[in-house]
Amino acid sequence: MFIIPYCVMMIIAASCKNEEAYDESPDLTVIYGIKIVNVGEHGDKILEGMIDELSKEITFPYIDTLTDFSKIRFEATLPERAFLDESVYDFSMDGSSRIKRTIAVVNGARKREYYVTLLKDIPLFGADFDSKIKVYNFSNSGTIYPDFSAGLTRSADMDADYVLVVSRATFPHLLRLSDLKQGKTDSPVALDLTGIGTSSPPTFPVSAGRLSHGHIYISSLSVLGNGEELNIYHWATPASKPEKIGSFSKGMDGIPDYPASGGRFGDCISVNLDENGNGYIFLGNNRGTVAADPYVLRLTVSGFDDISDPALINLSVYGGWWTSYNQVDGSANEYIYTGYQAPIMLVNESGSDIYTMATASVPLQGNDARIVNFNGERYLVMTTSTQGTAAATLYVYDISKGSTVEEALELFEATTKMPKYSLALGGAAVASVYAANLSVAKTEDALYLMSAAPGAGFVVVEAPKATKDE
Repeated sequence: MFIIPYCVMMIIAASCKNEEAYDESPDLTVIYGIKIVNVGEHGDKILEGMIDELSKEITFPYIDTLTDFSKIRFEATLPERAFLDESVYDFSMDGSSRIKRTIAVVNGARKREYYVTLLKDIPLFGADFDSKIKVYNFSNSGTIYPDFSAGLTRSADMDADYVLVVSRATFPHLLRLSDLKQGKTDSPVALDLTGIGTSSPPTFPVSAGRLSHGHIYISSLSVLGNGEELNIYHWATPASKPEKIGSFSKGMDGIPDYPASGGRFGDCISVNLDENGNGYIFLGNNRGTVAADPYVLRLTVSGFDDISDPALINLSVYGGWWTSYNQVDGSANEYIYTGYQAPIMLVNESGSDIYTMATASVPLQGNDARIVNFNGERYLVMTTSTQGTAAATLYVYDISKGSTVEEALELFEATTKMPKYSLALGGAAVASVYAANLSVAKTEDALYLMSAAPGAGFVVVEAPKATKDE
């Protein structure tokens, strides 16, 4: 007969007794449920916590910032005779929005700690350029849209519904944003071109275009010194027939004989209209003489289709052959003027300088620069128009600090000036064609940026409004 030694029997007995004592102990230290009972400005709200018993982690929903975090009171469901080690806990955060500390359950001789994390319900601002961003890629880093594979498409724009492609080869058309978000480009919306290019033919009957409040504007490319007329066309809707709403020639009112050649206009166009169709159209002067004529042609627009008062305005710096003159979002009389060889300049509608950034603050080749407000933040956005092996690149800079745009640019230049987001299009622009484009569209839920360059293609970036994870 096998006899168990006495010492072994004693060990087994002790082991069984300890296990039984643990299971039925009156000194259990477990939290079955927990609440914060003094949430809010008046301390009259309650929040239920979630307990992970395995990790001993306790979390709560975001907490009203008016809560007195130095006097947090918990109400916990505990075993008989157990209690929390403090009646009031200090979760002061000293400028932070998140804190983690321990609380303990005490019962007899036993004590167990739990880790409690509290988060202030601080609103998030701006767009999420990190985890939730979406890129719809029609550039060289994906499958390039054919119209951009060469240099004959030098102008593109976007609104909340369409991307406008102005090609000198296939002629202007629209791509539905809803199609692009599904990766589809096979259903373009062709614009009616009735009557375009039939009289006083310019160098190119269509060259540069923009979208504004659902309206479409396209200019010809015209060398006024050669006797050509600069034509501005307007489509009230994608299905409308075009209207020629402006036709301008050298020597007419507002366009004097100087510059001697009359200027070359239509390589680039900037359309800045309010919801009633009132504002300005600006066209850069591409004469090919780098510094001689830093002029921009300004046209006054009323009611979307009435153009008047052509005027040449003089800038302090020549921006290059492709320039932009874009109204600052939310500002009545501030514009960003730049080109691929000019710094970012804050100017008024008459070209007077308000503030000029240093040439090294952002890439000098940044083109079609804009300032846009979204969800409480302010961004400077642009596309670089580069040559050779460098890729055309979309840049987004956060310039939210500052009560005015001028102050915002000053404060930004005093920082490290790192972009909040950047994206290379996967290819350089076509040689000697510096026509990079950047456009912005906003919905309630997202900020959309379209970046394009001939030879590089285009991308649409969807950055959703920043939100907290549950």
